[in-house]
Amino acid sequence: MRAFVGIPLADELVERTVTLQHEAERYVKMKIVKTQNLHWTVKFFANVSETQIEGIKNVLDGLKSSIKPFSISLQGLGVFPNEERPSVLWIGTQPEEPFAKMLQQVNVALSHYASKGREAVPHLTIGRVKSVSDRPAFEKLLKHPVTLGEMAVDRLVLFQSVLKPEGPVYQKLYEVRLSG
Repeated sequence: MRAFVGIPLADELVERTVTLQHEAERYVKMKIVKTQNLHWTVKFFANVSETQIEGIKNVLDGLKSSIKPFSISLQGLGVFPNEERPSVLWIGTQPEEPFAKMLQQVNVALSHYASKGREAVPHLTIGRVKSVSDRPAFEKLLKHPVTLGEMAVDRLVLFQSVLKPEGPVYQKLYEVRLSG
């Protein structure tokens, strides 16, 4: 099964994120990430068995007491791979240090369950860009300072990702509260 460890977006920031998605749609044609799917991916697993899922749960249980809860601010827009050919529109986080430290801890602990991928950049994907209709306005939006608010990162969630024609469906399999 496809699965990932992630951090869901705090409920109080969903409405602001949706507003930003709609503003971006004025300048780009994109597939918006559904509100129930807004999250940060911490570690992705392309194909894991039920036995491996149990192992991942055990690792998460072991990690929860070594990672302290922390707060992040959602700010700044970015794109992957670059502004000339954007395919993913995302919101960044500040400060990046506690998030990056947590990513490293989780990635090291779960390294034998997934192939080594690119180093993660802390971000919240809000849309998949198909085309840019107004490049100057879109570039201005990317450079405009955007701050959506703060949220606590106090849990890690193991999700199953089921691919459907209408888009992915994420089902919570397990959750741990951070207590380090």
